[in-house]
Amino acid sequence: MAVKHKQLNILIGDHFFPGSLGASYARAFESLGNVCVRFELSLTTYSTIQHPGTTRLTRAHCIKAMNQALRKIVHETRPDLIFIIKGKELDPEALNDLRELSTAPIFNFNPDGVWSPFSSSDYIVDCAPLYDCLLTPRRWELPKLKQLGGQHVTWLPYGYDEKLHYPTTITEADRALYHAAISFIGTWAPEDRISLLSDIARYGNDLRIWGSSWEKLKPLGTLFHMLSILGLHIPKQLLGLGSPLHNHIMGYPVYGELFLKVVQASDINLAFLRKADRDDHTMRTFELPACGVFVIAERTQDHQGFFHEDIEMVFFNGDKELLEKIGFYKKRPRLRQKIARAGLERLRSSPYRYTDRAKTILSLFETIQSI
Repeated sequence: MAVKHKQLNILIGDHFFPGSLGASYARAFESLGNVCVRFELSLTTYSTIQHPGTTRLTRAHCIKAMNQALRKIVHETRPDLIFIIKGKELDPEALNDLRELSTAPIFNFNPDGVWSPFSSSDYIVDCAPLYDCLLTPRRWELPKLKQLGGQHVTWLPYGYDEKLHYPTTITEADRALYHAAISFIGTWAPEDRISLLSDIARYGNDLRIWGSSWEKLKPLGTLFHMLSILGLHIPKQLLGLGSPLHNHIMGYPVYGELFLKVVQASDINLAFLRKADRDDHTMRTFELPACGVFVIAERTQDHQGFFHEDIEMVFFNGDKELLEKIGFYKKRPRLRQKIARAGLERLRSSPYRYTDRAKTILSLFETIQSI
């Protein structure tokens, strides 16, 4: 029998860009009969904080203004649960203020890693003991978060949003426009994904790379990145110039309907991990098979637990095995389709939706409330 939860008023704080976790969780909670209020952890404030020319005084002013807005919306909406995704901008003072305003438990889910060298902040570490529940998709973070004083530290995997990730039929025109033998959708990162993709390109494979920040790719990455910060557009034809990935970088991220078109038009979809965050799985672990497409992903404990190897998803370790798997499956479209169908069936028969993750959060809420 399904567990029924009482209706809650839930405040979700996130950057609500296309395909954001906050939007998916809001839909998930609402599908379970709850009311969600979306609070924008302001993208304008976020970009101001990141800009190298911004003064410390200006950053402090932006953070203070956003914290005031958060206090205001908590006072007005009286949430039963406050759910913060990442919360890089929230300082301890902001959380303590929320404590004074509301008795609602404050949950945090950090998709980017508390100790990420690229996307964390001192605030995330300093605030860890102030949350009533810390949720992480990384098992290795569990003991470290407890050492920081984290309460109710819980492993919560990523999932997929049925409104965003599903099999679809694309037109022949779209297939011709977006087709690639191999596609990777993801942000630039200075780690071994560059090496893996470069090896694929060197072997003459039809490779397309979709995502943001690829102007940082060496050897001209420093120059191009500074130009982009100044607001100058870097033409796609220049991205990756001087590297094996030149002419493979598409120059922009893909979300929503365009994401569906790209993955459906690709023979092989790659799912790489963020080594800086020490991931064992990512959002793509579920998003790609939810679209009914063939996936090759890195072999990890999480991946092998979520999907049967070579039956529902294909795994690899290192450049050599990846190239071997690509060479093997490129020539076997029927086998790719069979594995893609099996992966989709596994996904649909398992509790991998964000609705299922939301149920876990609601159960934790009830546990904390009963203490």
